[in-house]
Amino acid sequence: MSDLLGYSMINAMDPVLQAIADVDWDELEHAYGPAADAPTHLQALLGGDAEACVDAVGYLDAALLHQGSVYSATAPFVAIVAQLLPRPHTAMTIEDILPWDPEPRSLRVALLDYLEIFAHSCCSGISDAQLYAEAYPPGRSEEDLQRVKANRRAGLLELGPDPAKALLVEHVPTPPGLLAAIDDNEFRTAMRARDEIACRAVIPSVIEAIEPLVDDADAVVRIAALRALIELTAHPALTAKRSALLDRLDTIAPTIPDPAERATAARVSGIHGGRPERLLADPHPGVRACAALAPAFAAEQCATDELLSALERPEAIDEWFNRYLPGQDGWLRHDVIRELVGRVHDFEILLPAAIEAAWVANEHTVRNDCISFLHRAFPDPISDESELSAAQLSYLAVLAEIEPLWQTGQLDRWFSEAGLPGGRASCRRFVEQ
Repeated sequence: MSDLLGYSMINAMDPVLQAIADVDWDELEHAYGPAADAPTHLQALLGGDAEACVDAVGYLDAALLHQGSVYSATAPFVAIVAQLLPRPHTAMTIEDILPWDPEPRSLRVALLDYLEIFAHSCCSGISDAQLYAEAYPPGRSEEDLQRVKANRRAGLLELGPDPAKALLVEHVPTPPGLLAAIDDNEFRTAMRARDEIACRAVIPSVIEAIEPLVDDADAVVRIAALRALIELTAHPALTAKRSALLDRLDTIAPTIPDPAERATAARVSGIHGGRPERLLADPHPGVRACAALAPAFAAEQCATDELLSALERPEAIDEWFNRYLPGQDGWLRHDVIRELVGRVHDFEILLPAAIEAAWVANEHTVRNDCISFLHRAFPDPISDESELSAAQLSYLAVLAEIEPLWQTGQLDRWFSEAGLPGGRASCRRFVEQ
């Protein structure tokens, strides 16, 4: 801390260095323990060394926003990261940081992506009032909470500079003070709530830092900035601002050259209540389908038709983009299937899509490719005496023909629950009647 303070005094004209020096990082924590290492990574983000920046962004992901969680060091770290966004060196391209990163991107975009994750992590849907009630539980004295916190802190320090490694790799016994804090659910809930309150408190300054980037010359930066801002404005007090941002996103998205970025914008817009209408007419089928997935279009035939069209070749859907899109749950074709089945109740309309999905399904995907169609095809229990429609019989004929679909027993279980023990044999019996 003292070395950093001395460095910042030499560079007193740099407000970011001053902001780093103003935080008592030794008293804060991240996912792996005390956050004394945070200033080193923030200084790395200040410089122009690409490799050091990659390491620092990886640290932001792993330590400060670990699996979408926030910690006492997260709020000050993120507030300082936001101040770095306009600096010229953040326009430099850095290589993939993590295995799931799709491609090299600018440091500025990488930081914006993590500010979006930060927003999602601290805008949990819990009201401010409930969060404060959790942070300061009635009947529990602050003195007692601070005592547990001090004992926990002493336990972490006892484990050395890397508590997680000491506990999980070296199998060092858990110090009593740390173990007591782990077992104290009320304490843990209070500290988590306080960390989230601290994160919410820096949101206005983070928004202020990002807003100028909505007009950045780089369209990818503009979209990344809008995505982060849309997440940051989840609080009810910011509803009007969010609505304006969604309108801006829907205006800018069609101008982006990269179809994957347009599809991303379509999913973000749809998830947050937008209407990406211009993307429904996009030249790329994947972008059109992602726009059609927007809940705002649930009752609009043109969007339903787009989803039906996409499922004419379900195997192609998963080849449209080389990345997971916002809101995606498993393969992209399964998002399309779930949304389509939720919108269309007439199985005769769904039949062509159901058949195509069955032919691309395998023993690992049968649940997502077939079961939802079965629920729509057979909304009521069936028996050997049931009279089935031509669409129902056609679907059963296809299912009975595809051997791999029956290997895990999922279809057999579904037919048994529907009143047809025997699964594949029952399918054949109906078809042959």
